[in-house]
Amino acid sequence: MRNNPAYDPTDPRYFDETDLRSEVERVFSLCADCRMCVKFCGSFPKMFDAVDSYCTDEKYTEVDAKKLKPQDVNQVVDLCFQCKLCYIKCPYTPGDHDWSIDFPRLMARGKAQQVKQKGVSRGDKFLGNPDWVGKIGTLTSPLANWANESRLHRRFMQTLLGIHKDKKLPPFASKTLASQFSSLRKEPQGEPTAKIAFFSTCYINYNQPELGTDTLEVMAHNNVRTLLRHASLAQRRHGCGNRGGAAECDEFT
Repeated sequence: MRNNPAYDPTDPRYFDETDLRSEVERVFSLCADCRMCVKFCGSFPKMFDAVDSYCTDEKYTEVDAKKLKPQDVNQVVDLCFQCKLCYIKCPYTPGDHDWSIDFPRLMARGKAQQVKQKGVSRGDKFLGNPDWVGKIGTLTSPLANWANESRLHRRFMQTLLGIHKDKKLPPFASKTLASQFSSLRKEPQGEPTAKIAFFSTCYINYNQPELGTDTLEVMAHNNVRTLLRHASLAQRRHGCGNRGGAAECDEFT
């Protein structure tokens, strides 16, 4: 029988805790039988460790996902960073199989449930606005880069924002790609071979703009007209479960 899980945020079941728990048990049980995605991110090893620890009576027996502890489910949700590689590789996705497994959307639903219950964390509020962080970082790049290498400052960031003190952070550039775009872009000679919108990402714009300038050179060499675009904050806020904040954002800028 084809399943119809509540992956759409407008579905009245989306924030229903009982329905979400039932879907988690269904999907986790199916994933535990397959395990093809174990190499993609931390969510899957964590899930399988929990399953193997207390959801089976012995090796190779049927998984009882009802035994899953809420704290383990929450950790699986937190470890998903929405790369969606599992969706690409999964043979049981909606439209391809009656099981209709969409693991990234299930994790996004779980994160949204956490935010509804506890609110958006201080760290997610901070990291959910990377344009603001990037602008401050590039304006103060010498100081910001020094601070991100300071053990004292990193301990402070870990306490205040939950960013681990040992996590390597990318340095800020002194000039953003956006500030250099007009002077670096070359207009095509005659009729362009193509027209593209270049979505640079915050990382390229604020941290490593040389990747963007190299791209512009390649496009100019091939007589391609390039426009610079920035993705909306909506996707970033969606990733941390902040659906209310995501709904307030424009699609693109």
